Amino acid sequence: MSNKIEIEGIKNAKPILANASDTGLPDQSIDLAFIFGLRYIAGGLENVITEMYRILKPAVCFHLKRPGSQRKK
Repeated sequence: MSNKIEIEGIKNAKPILANASDTGLPDQSIDLAFIFGLRYIAGGLENVITEMYRILKPAVCFHLKRPGSQRKK
């Protein structure tokens, strides 16, 4: 992810690796969250959604994509 950000010249993005249920980030501190690669969610999806609601600024969109969630053609 860091390489893609650098290649595109994006200056206001910082990838982090954190527990999706307990990121340690301050309340309402981020504008956008990408979560991917969650095959198994310890503690359940509800905890992840609660954490995203807590750390995202008001009036933003949250998208979670789980492996295997794409439609097969």
